[in-house]
Amino acid sequence: MKPKNRAVSPVIATLLLILIAIAAGVIVYAYVVGFIGSATQNTSVQQSVISIDSVGTNAGRTQVNFYVRNVASTSTTLSTAYLLDTSGTVLATLSLSAVTLTPGQVSAQQTIPSTPLSPALTAGTLYSLKVVTADGSATITNFKA
Repeated sequence: MKPKNRAVSPVIATLLLILIAIAAGVIVYAYVVGFIGSATQNTSVQQSVISIDSVGTNAGRTQVNFYVRNVASTSTTLSTAYLLDTSGTVLATLSLSAVTLTPGQVSAQQTIPSTPLSPALTAGTLYSLKVVTADGSATITNFKA
């Protein structure tokens, strides 16, 4: 007597293939959602935003007086102020590391340089004042002496 070969019925074979396809789809879905979720997480650090409220020179144009405002929603620490001529050459610097501003706060008057410039700034000439914060953000404004 010849043995009968038995196979899986076509209905059961179709159901098994569908289950395998669904399981593979679930695995791919979980992988893609996990990848997209980690790739789109925002790990931004809010930088300081400052503005220079006013700039002016003393009577002999040997010092520049200015005020800085923190316009960010977090406190910021000022780092350095630079007085620049029109070519970008640094004429004087001022360390501001002890100045921390809360949101909306305006600094006390700052004076750059702390010792008078020699020679004095030229009347009517355009100069720039750049203020940098501890986190590296900066603002620059132009003014006439």
